[in-house]
Amino acid sequence: MAFVSSFLATPAATGSTASALHGASVSRTTAPRRMAAQSAPRRAIVITAGYRSLSDLGLEKATTERFSATHNADPVDKEALIRGIYRTIFSNAYLYDADAAALAVPESDLKSGTLTVKEFVRTVAKSDAYVKRFFTPRPLYGAIELLSKHLLGRTPDGLEDYRARSAVYDAGGYGAMVDAMLDDGEYDDAFGDDTAPFLRGHLTTSGLSMAAFTHLFALQRGACASDKSTARVGEHGIGLNAAGIRAQPLPVVAPGDATGAGGEFGGGTAALLVTAALLAAGAYLSMAGTQ
Repeated sequence: MAFVSSFLATPAATGSTASALHGASVSRTTAPRRMAAQSAPRRAIVITAGYRSLSDLGLEKATTERFSATHNADPVDKEALIRGIYRTIFSNAYLYDADAAALAVPESDLKSGTLTVKEFVRTVAKSDAYVKRFFTPRPLYGAIELLSKHLLGRTPDGLEDYRARSAVYDAGGYGAMVDAMLDDGEYDDAFGDDTAPFLRGHLTTSGLSMAAFTHLFALQRGACASDKSTARVGEHGIGLNAAGIRAQPLPVVAPGDATGAGGEFGGGTAALLVTAALLAAGAYLSMAGTQ
């Protein structure tokens, strides 16, 4: 059950605000319960509808804090907008003074209305601060995973998605890959010129495969986690590795919970598919193993 609010510095309550920043409220609805097929592995799936699901899975902020501003928004609001953009694109990584100084002019241009939010995002994604953290240290496919997450709010959706991004990089370099990701229509449809990117790969409206849905939870390990320190990304360089390339669903496991790692759910693809389908409908699942 997702709740999208108007911007507030803290998680927003229902209703509109007088801020120059804008958004839309979406009512909460209870997802229908589904039963696992009889052919599923011997696992009991316990479903409890509730808003707790996104909090448990590290995506609560993605639904309670979204940042959007027109060129004439209040400067104080734009400061909050900039912090929100940095938190998403740098994935909570600390910005050193030199990095912040290099982005001071683009920040000023955004505040004055010279730059749109989208063009500011482009500048940040091409900055040395971003490149040295998320592009240079890892293989190309690993960098594509993180760039897709940071700019489009989702993970790559299968091998062809990786290949398409890689082909753009091979032909034109990193800057061309960023431009293509921002200008191929998907970014505009999701965020437009005035809304900061936010995680959306868990939303059914994203139109992604079930595998890509589960992959977002593998890369986003909590609201305060950083992609610089996430174990999965740090260990492999390519966070999703073969699962991303093969479009293979992964167990959806709450941050800090080791249950389900390494195929703990019994190797049953059906169990993974049921898990993803139920979560996509807005249900909270807890897995209780049975023999």
